[in-house]
Amino acid sequence: MKNKGLILEIYRSDYDSVINKMNGIKSVVLVDKAMPEIFEASEDMPAVKIVTRNLFGKDYTHAEPLKPGFYAFGGTFLYTSDSRLSAVAKYPIPLHDRQMNLE
Repeated sequence: MKNKGLILEIYRSDYDSVINKMNGIKSVVLVDKAMPEIFEASEDMPAVKIVTRNLFGKDYTHAEPLKPGFYAFGGTFLYTSDSRLSAVAKYPIPLHDRQMNLE
C-alpha cells in the first residue's frame, strides 16, 4: 500500500546537512487522516507525518519521516499555499528530520 497525501514544499537555507534525512529533497507528501489522499509518496517526495505534543502547556505541531527514528529539528520548514493544510497547522510546519543517531 502506497502512502498518499498532500504535497508540501521544503523551505531551508542553502546549507543542507547530510544528517538531515530529507537532504537534497525539495518536496514531501504529508500523510495524515485530515489530509486528502491525492498525491503518492515516492523516493523524490518521501512521506512525512504530523506529530503534536504538549510543550509548556501549549500544543506544538511538527512533521517527521514515517520511518521510526530519533529525529530533531534541523532548520527546515514545510508549507503549501493549499488551504487544506490549515486542517493540521496554521503556520509553516517545522520538519524534524535531523537524525540524532548520526551526530
